[in-house]
Amino acid sequence: MYTKIKVPDIGSDEFEVIEILKKIGDEVKKEESLIVIEGDKTSIEIPSPKNGFIKKILIKIGDKIYTNKTIMLFKNNEKIINSFDFFYEKDKKIYISNKFYKKSVIVKNIMIKIGDIINKNSCLISVEENSHITNIISPFKCLIKLIKIKINDVINSNSIIAVIELIKNKNSIFKKNKELFDNKNNLLINKNDLLINKNNNNLKPYATPIIRRLAYEFNINLKKINGTGRKKRIIREDITNYIKNILKKNKDISNSNINDNKILKKINFEKFGKIKVIKLNNIQKISGMNLKKNWRNIPHVTQFDYADITELEIFRKHKNDEFKNLNKNIKITILPFLVKIIFKALKKFKRFNSSLSCNKKKLILKKYFNIGIAVETEKGLLVPVLKDVDKKNIIDIYHELIFLYNKARSGTIKYNDMQGGCFTISNLGGIGGLFFTPIINSPEVAILGLSKSIIKPIWIKDKFVPRLMLPLSLSYDHQVIDGSDGVRFINFIKEISSDIRLLLM
Repeated sequence: MYTKIKVPDIGSDEFEVIEILKKIGDEVKKEESLIVIEGDKTSIEIPSPKNGFIKKILIKIGDKIYTNKTIMLFKNNEKIINSFDFFYEKDKKIYISNKFYKKSVIVKNIMIKIGDIINKNSCLISVEENSHITNIISPFKCLIKLIKIKINDVINSNSIIAVIELIKNKNSIFKKNKELFDNKNNLLINKNDLLINKNNNNLKPYATPIIRRLAYEFNINLKKINGTGRKKRIIREDITNYIKNILKKNKDISNSNINDNKILKKINFEKFGKIKVIKLNNIQKISGMNLKKNWRNIPHVTQFDYADITELEIFRKHKNDEFKNLNKNIKITILPFLVKIIFKALKKFKRFNSSLSCNKKKLILKKYFNIGIAVETEKGLLVPVLKDVDKKNIIDIYHELIFLYNKARSGTIKYNDMQGGCFTISNLGGIGGLFFTPIINSPEVAILGLSKSIIKPIWIKDKFVPRLMLPLSLSYDHQVIDGSDGVRFINFIKEISSDIRLLLM
């Protein structure tokens, strides 16, 4: 008996498979990651719900998946061998031995080409049987000399896949196969020997949504780029190299960014002392690219000021004392009050609750009020969104904040939980600091940064009075919001923050 492994609840949106972490025959333990999927602003690792051995992988990189989609079959008791077994004959051909399937299978994708050096356990082709996709891997390192199948071929037991030569090192390729290379070691391919279906060129290039958006911004046709990522997926470096080649041909285009990259590549940091290299995880890569894109594409203006929260803080502590006396496990922070204040400001200053259209010729005014809260997690920065804050009181917002914080930090947050924001709050008050420049979370047009509140002497009437002041850092898109409106917006926040009666109205 086999167990179906399905995608857990990831919301109603589709995600793209960007990495498959296991292969057929692997032993998997509960909670061990199986695949990595990616949406617009985040990537998620899908864990195994149980122990077992992988019998079948029903997805491939680039597939769109959704909640409850079956991605793998597990065998519980004994380890299984690869569904397809290969053997090497004297005639130097790779055969397919169909041990576990009586029916024929259809070739759906070919990941190799003539002249490729294939490492052991590298993927050669993927085949389909009863709508299930299985990847076929090589049992040894070899040179592909000829491909004997093409897309949509029906193959079965003992079908020849390719003509190969086993290799021990790269130098032996040129010595033993001089007929495949010219005197400059360029690969020579006889068109009559290239049996891959011509329609293969029309297949959609493998690339993540972020890479597709990047290509769209630079008006790049992905079909012109050869992917160097896993299974020939197009990665960011491929886009960068493509742009570099264009800039080299056009001397009129500035190449300052390229020179920066070259400088970074030339630096050997180890010669200055000991170093430790840490790989960025997918969330850090995605958020980093989004922040960089937003900083470049949005003309930021940041307004700094203090809000007097002395009375608000007294009210907050008083309410927490009441909850404690009633034995209620509630301890409200300043953040739920700020969320409610921002709602009132967005309602009054409608341009702050808007987004530019894609062509930047129209302004989309929103009549709903969803506020994102930046959350620091072990894997990077996430921004869960509080929905419909206009319909919730301070206690409702408090409970929902705790719920979203826990989901974000435990890694169980859903894609839908981070969509639909109108405005973002970045709260550094628990850490310290004074003012900073928060980066706008596109397609929003503004973001408010909160720092640690401090006691300052404020001149009231005829004397200095100690007041609790909250540093505010408001960044806004100057394409949409004028400086005067930015000042009015932050003045309104100050006014509401300093008078609890206005907040409770």
